[in-house]
Amino acid sequence: MNRTYHQEIFYPTKINFNTNESIQLLATGNYDFMVLPHASFNYIQDILQTAFNSIKDLNFDLITILSSLHRPLLDKDKSSFAVIRPKGKIENYQYSIPIVSLDEEGICENEEYFIEESSPEIILPFISHYFKGIPILEVLAYKYSLNLDNLIEKIKSKNRKTLFIIMDNFTEKAKKNIQESQNTCYNMELNNLTPTSGIWIKAAKGSWKILKSCGKNYTYALAIRKEIL
Repeated sequence: MNRTYHQEIFYPTKINFNTNESIQLLATGNYDFMVLPHASFNYIQDILQTAFNSIKDLNFDLITILSSLHRPLLDKDKSSFAVIRPKGKIENYQYSIPIVSLDEEGICENEEYFIEESSPEIILPFISHYFKGIPILEVLAYKYSLNLDNLIEKIKSKNRKTLFIIMDNFTEKAKKNIQESQNTCYNMELNNLTPTSGIWIKAAKGSWKILKSCGKNYTYALAIRKEIL
């Protein structure tokens, strides 16, 4: 059994879900990637709530959470390009979420990395509340490589109704772009993202639409990728 490590540090034990606030996503409703911020819960609660209210009526077979690893891989895992949680369930006294695995060369299963990395965990209460019983796949990567592009395509080919959630923050450099692109799609530049991130956005490619942002320097934002047909 996997467990949670960051409750009461980055997010509260009990969350009062507000089902009222939502926003219109792309007109067609067709998209497969969403960028959500990671930070202390009181900074990003509104964005997380808006995001999940907006997708709660959609059907997914799998939710894949893509996050950055903020330190190099351990020596024993150096031959891997990504890390996942072991198959099973992630449980605490509030929820139980099934976790799927991947049998792919270059991917290691190691729970240790998720003790340090909080970004995937902060959205688990929302997934459990709005998508009860839907399995998740949590993936961490330390640096970009074409292996990440290929991994995304493999996951999509096996699970057609997959929502990819990238946990990523913006930098002050992105402020102008975010302000100007609230109602348009644009290609995110990697220098608009924090130094340890941006790798999954590069792997996902495509054009993005900023739907909501907050923070002094617009560092926390909700974005979706225009579906690549």
